[in-house]
Amino acid sequence: MLITLVCLLAWSVLPLALGWQPNVVMTGSMEPAIMTGDVVVTRQVPTDQLRVGHVLLVDDPVQDGRTLLHRYDHATDTGDLILRGDANDDVDSTPVATEHVRGVGTLRIPWVGQLAVWVTHGRFFPLTLALLGLLALLGLARIPTGSSDDTDDDPTVPSRPGTATSRTATAPAASARATAVIASALLVGLTIPAYAAFTTTTQTTTHFAAADQFAPTAPEWVQPQGAHDAYNIGDEVTFDGAVYRSLIDANVHSPAVYPAGWERIA
Repeated sequence: MLITLVCLLAWSVLPLALGWQPNVVMTGSMEPAIMTGDVVVTRQVPTDQLRVGHVLLVDDPVQDGRTLLHRYDHATDTGDLILRGDANDDVDSTPVATEHVRGVGTLRIPWVGQLAVWVTHGRFFPLTLALLGLLALLGLARIPTGSSDDTDDDPTVPSRPGTATSRTATAPAASARATAVIASALLVGLTIPAYAAFTTTTQTTTHFAAADQFAPTAPEWVQPQGAHDAYNIGDEVTFDGAVYRSLIDANVHSPAVYPAGWERIA
């Protein structure tokens, strides 16, 4: 358990030491790849290393003082960036200048930001339950496991290894360490909030995902049988493990057969 605590604390502090920034996701515009309450750690990268498909943390171009976490969709003719939330039907209406990019999503830590979400949204019922649960763990850490040997109550009789006295000292210590682990996880969630405006969201379960991909979901490419089911401009598909966007209408060829008709985005 002590090793777990050390690893969790290192997990919490190391990104900050490397200049990475943890951000709590406050809204659902990036679901299902990134869920509300997740903590996304971002890192700064040179502008020329930004790629379509990266999840970017930027200064919100619509509301001062907030940050926006959306996926890089494409660039304008002037070099500004157009972003889009995975759950949004349309791209963001306001371009983002490259100097307003704060970082690229590198690591996602699920759920640990829920405390900050509840506080911000005024959801005091689940917040109260979580705090009561933490207090209960703290209380359990102070409750002795009891003694099965009357000599344990006699301070003049030394305890033997493996007796109830030894177990009494061990159980609270283990509970205290477990409580510290949970408290540390909650502290990870008390980080900088990242907002995003969204039009629609999808509900799904999620799991741990790392690296700077946060891969978007797209259906597998299927050979069209004719014009009625051909791919059109903007349609996204998954082909050989990569995600592509069609550049033409009536696209009946795969990215391998006709690469010019597709743009790889992830």
